[in-house]
Amino acid sequence: MSTQTYLTGAKVDDIVQLLISTANDSDTKTKNTITESLIQLARKHPSLISGMTAQFLKKEKISREHRIVLFKMIVDVVENHFNAISQQVASMLIELCIAEMTLETEVQAEWQGPPSKILVILGRSFAEQVLIELKKLFPSNSMPHYWILKTLGDFASANPLAIISHLEEIWSKAVLVLPSAKKDNTRWVFAMMLGRFCEAERAHYGNLHGSEQIVAISERFRASYNSAFDVLFNTWIVGPGSQVRLASLQALSELCAVVGREQFEKQIVKLLPTALNFYKKEKEKNFLAITQSMTNILSVAVKDQNTVLQPFLQITLQTLHSLVSVPPNTENSESIKNHNELLRCFEIIGSTFCDPMLTFLLAQLASKEPRPRLGTIGIIRHLVNAIDANLLDKKELIVFGVKSMVSQELSNNIKKAAAQLIVTMAAREYLILDGGEALIYFIVRCASISDTDIETENNALKKKDPKSKEQLVTLSELRGVGENILNLFITTIPTTDRVLWPFLFELFEKGELSHAFAVVCKTLGTIATNKRQSQDEDYLIDFDREVNLPKPCSIISRILVMVNAPLRRNQLAQNGLELLRNIGPVVQPAVVAMWDTALPKLKTFLQNNLNNLNVNQWEELILRLLSETIKAVNDDEWTMQLGQSLFNQIVLYKQDHDLKKVALKHLGLILQKNK
Repeated sequence: MSTQTYLTGAKVDDIVQLLISTANDSDTKTKNTITESLIQLARKHPSLISGMTAQFLKKEKISREHRIVLFKMIVDVVENHFNAISQQVASMLIELCIAEMTLETEVQAEWQGPPSKILVILGRSFAEQVLIELKKLFPSNSMPHYWILKTLGDFASANPLAIISHLEEIWSKAVLVLPSAKKDNTRWVFAMMLGRFCEAERAHYGNLHGSEQIVAISERFRASYNSAFDVLFNTWIVGPGSQVRLASLQALSELCAVVGREQFEKQIVKLLPTALNFYKKEKEKNFLAITQSMTNILSVAVKDQNTVLQPFLQITLQTLHSLVSVPPNTENSESIKNHNELLRCFEIIGSTFCDPMLTFLLAQLASKEPRPRLGTIGIIRHLVNAIDANLLDKKELIVFGVKSMVSQELSNNIKKAAAQLIVTMAAREYLILDGGEALIYFIVRCASISDTDIETENNALKKKDPKSKEQLVTLSELRGVGENILNLFITTIPTTDRVLWPFLFELFEKGELSHAFAVVCKTLGTIATNKRQSQDEDYLIDFDREVNLPKPCSIISRILVMVNAPLRRNQLAQNGLELLRNIGPVVQPAVVAMWDTALPKLKTFLQNNLNNLNVNQWEELILRLLSETIKAVNDDEWTMQLGQSLFNQIVLYKQDHDLKKVALKHLGLILQKNK
């Protein structure tokens, strides 16, 4: 190229030349400043910077460190401005990069890696030119350079559709030299490249229409696939190098999708047990690569509801379940990714083997050991989200299994996980099924943990080793989970109204749930407000038909006592009064007008005086509300029912002396009012 069309002829050319020649300054700060200046100039003159740098690298004898600095700078320029790079500059860069990365046979990633990256990026705009030049250094019956293979693999990953027309030629050359690859780094890069080729072919098939066309294209590569499969499986995957084994497994898993069904069904008999055995042989840091390979293999195995996986189903489920039952390291991104991939494996299996998989999982849910239970909860939660359509006729079975577990669960960690599962199930309308109310009860039980129990646990934890507390779910945390979930039910999962209303009233007279009374009132109050405003047909309750619900008088007497503790957490009094106002038409129509006037005033008074509230004065105000309620109803029989309800509830305040005193005071007033 005699004419350097990328030059501007202006003073900037000289400035760029000076910056390029001094880019490896001994002072790190100066070096970084020069590089940044070149990158900034590239915003207006990308071809100038790239072209002059390429020309400088080609002609000048400079240190390797200087070359590395300049190639890294070019990576940044072409990455951000590849569409603005001229044909002339692209040709210069392609020639330069291929020569640079193949100059020595020894692999030196810091030096040879940037030229390889530049070629991959240029492939976005100059795909054919890059591939033609790379193929020139991939002759038949000769082992190509490591970086030729690495660049081809990365190119296939970055631009799969562009490489498809070249793959038949590259595959045919690759399988001829595979058996002669002896060095670990050569085997690794070959396996990586072949895996990327398979990914590219799958991407290409995804864009095709018509199975005959796909089969015809696949058949052209079939012999190459089979040859590669044999070398990878029979030699490389059993070799001493861990990274080679892992890369071979990943390549084999990608080959599964393209070798053809008949060949796959022959190979899975050996491949799947080998892949599962990798978990025993390899270190945990390598599990992600193994699990990603498993997802590929399983996806092919169950495609079109095929049952080829059947003989290996139990061992596969057992192996994967034992792995997913180990909590991931939340500070390690690969550990988290591996955990998510393991969950995907169950999702894939469940698409075809839903019944046996669910039977297996429910058995694990009943395990005596906590880890299998915790792992199973995570799997079911994932499945409920991921394959809801496959579980439509299994929902009641899942509800039953979760219900059985939470009814006797003691571990706070598992209770928290179960609560999170229940939220997921609620969003998919599981809770409206038989057994759903038991799961609601469990959530309320979590929310009803007392301050006393939390304080006792906190004192005990102070004596424990800090490391033993890292993964521990405390009672305080568990209570917060329960309360947040009840709030979620009424704010983001509206379908739960169907099970919360009127079921939550059943929990009013359960003493063990008294500490959750405020949040239960808030939940019911929100639902009641919405139903009253929209005049929902199920707003009014037939208490004769709903035999498990407390009677209206029992609901009223319970709320009127509980709101006498205005300073307790979760705005007990405010939520109780709000609920009372919005269930007036439900529990006693005769008091609606009076409550609609009086209760908002009481709430306002409480809000204005909360910081310096006179508790005795507040109790007198509630006592007056009770008196006015009895007066508004004006029915001796109803008053007697109210008194009887309150009398029956006295036992609920056995451990709460303040509210027991209030209850007795209310009972005295009722007796006075009874003619």
